[in-house]
Amino acid sequence: MKGIGVVLGVLFISLMLLTGCQSMFETTIPLKSSDISVSLNAVTLNVVKQTIELSWTASVPTAVVKYKIMVGTTDPTKAPPQDLATWTFGTLVTPSVLTDIPVSSLSDGTTYYAQVVTYDKGGNASKASNPLKFVYKGIVSEISRFGQFSGLGGLSIDRSGLVWTTADGLIVRYDPANPTATLTTFGPTEQLYPFEVLADNNGKVWVTDANARIFRFDPADFSGTLTQIDLGISGLQPVCMALDSSGKIWLSDFGGRIIQFDPANVSASVTLFGTSGTGSGQFQSPFGLAIDSQGLVWVAEPGSFWGGDDSSLISFDPTDFSGTFKRYSALLPFRIACDNEGKIWISSLIGRLMRFDPENPDTLTTISLEGVAYGLAIKGTTLSLTNNTKIKTFQINTSGTVIATAP
Repeated sequence: MKGIGVVLGVLFISLMLLTGCQSMFETTIPLKSSDISVSLNAVTLNVVKQTIELSWTASVPTAVVKYKIMVGTTDPTKAPPQDLATWTFGTLVTPSVLTDIPVSSLSDGTTYYAQVVTYDKGGNASKASNPLKFVYKGIVSEISRFGQFSGLGGLSIDRSGLVWTTADGLIVRYDPANPTATLTTFGPTEQLYPFEVLADNNGKVWVTDANARIFRFDPADFSGTLTQIDLGISGLQPVCMALDSSGKIWLSDFGGRIIQFDPANVSASVTLFGTSGTGSGQFQSPFGLAIDSQGLVWVAEPGSFWGGDDSSLISFDPTDFSGTFKRYSALLPFRIACDNEGKIWISSLIGRLMRFDPENPDTLTTISLEGVAYGLAIKGTTLSLTNNTKIKTFQINTSGTVIATAP
């Protein structure tokens, strides 16, 4: 075509799936739309910004007024190209104003289609570009779920990848790799109100209950009786447990302390950290507990939800405990877990799963949940959680991915 030049357009957009919202790239070159062809080259993920990036090439004679980026869930090869409203989403942008919207706006695992169209001064649209199909995989992707319970509680993943939880007065073992398999339940003969469960490195399972007790049992040799463990601590209110890399067990005491002990020699290994209060080196109603790969201890304090002052996330070094904590603001943290990359995953009492990066404390990635996660655990790249009725298992995808192909 005579007088045609080539323009490369790269637009960073995040795809807000709100019907009727348009996304445009403005230019002031006057052209006839019928003279233009557009080729959509790629749909990729900007890992740093966590936005979707589209790149295209357009042939431009003399009168293009604007580009429109169209994204939706309808396959354009099966719908009329002129029916733009069916799959037009995004945010109005110009060369000087590019709007970034988090990819959390996308539905994980859903297939989307993207196309580019140009417009002339009269508002006439060119033929749409070739479509590209893409699937966004978020930072977590659900692998399996199982739901037949009421009152699910704490959660632990053992060395073989089996998930342990508490439900309806029972301790439950579940295989996320085989979600249709029969569950194994352990029902104690004594009256028990299990709250937290932890599988240690020696094949034993530990349980805290609502009556401020700690129990241990061997699932390979279970006769219905659990052994009660006395840590010799006055006024103990045990709640959550975590396992460190050396196999020691950490316990949060709702009375304001964090406790460490060796499960192989409990009576001779109990160590206490902190006291009750709001000052330096003090805890107010500590709850969720996790140990990261560096050996730092992380504690969730729901704060005002339990009657405390402020909710926060706390970390401290147990090898150099001077009473000075690092405190981070967090919205009603409940359960916490650490992944292999040093990120802290937080279950909030407002029904959200959040990923916190200690290296970038101002950045918090949020994922909506179906209810509050009452149990939360990570093993490798597998994250498991419980809400009130379901056990769910997810694959951690680190930064997320975008897979793009032709329809």
